[in-house]
Amino acid sequence: MKFGVMIKLTMWICVCLIVYVMLPATLLAVDIAPRISDREITEKLARLEAGQDAVY
Repeated sequence: MKFGVMIKLTMWICVCLIVYVMLPATLLAVDIAPRISDREITEKLARLEAGQDAVY
């Protein structure tokens, strides 16, 4: 093999190894948010608005 081709092949292998090692780590970092109902959202928003009104 030519020297330039060997360098490109080595670089490609390094990039693939880095992706192979780092990808699972990034997937584990994703945290699934708990489900929240519309009712809970409106109740919390109402409490938040009441708290804001109390401040002013």
